[in-house]
Amino acid sequence: MTHDHDTPSRGAQKRADQALQELGEGLVKLKAEELARIPLPDDLAAAVAEARRIHERGGHKRQLQYIGKLMRRIDAAPIAQALAAVDAGRQHDADAFHHLEAWRDRLLREGAAAIAALQEERPELNAARLATVLQQAQHDQARGNAHGPRDLFRYLRDEVFAKTPV
Repeated sequence: MTHDHDTPSRGAQKRADQALQELGEGLVKLKAEELARIPLPDDLAAAVAEARRIHERGGHKRQLQYIGKLMRRIDAAPIAQALAAVDAGRQHDADAFHHLEAWRDRLLREGAAAIAALQEERPELNAARLATVLQQAQHDQARGNAHGPRDLFRYLRDEVFAKTPV
């Protein structure tokens, strides 16, 4: 029994195939606009669209296996890079959202001191307008109304951090 060391073992091949299938599953889970930004061969794009349409468990699983089979025929590295870029963009958006939440919470807690700290970070800040929005948010929060803190968050997102992202 001779072993050819140039070919991967059956286990290694199965792991590689599973990784491609998982990459295909990542494509299926993308939002339509995210998927449209990734260049895919026509047959793979059609298979991904079909997998998005199929909801029956067995059929969906078979379709994912088919996507994995199609991906074995192409160079999947550019697709993996594009998928990683989408994930990185999502992470950046989540980080920015958390940063805004932290500023909103700090402003509600500390008031004028937090406005001064934010003005050091953002010199172009309209402190008078922020103070007005903050005062209304604190008033609403004290009454158990969530509209004020939400409006404060929107103000921070749309006016304070819109021009220069977090």
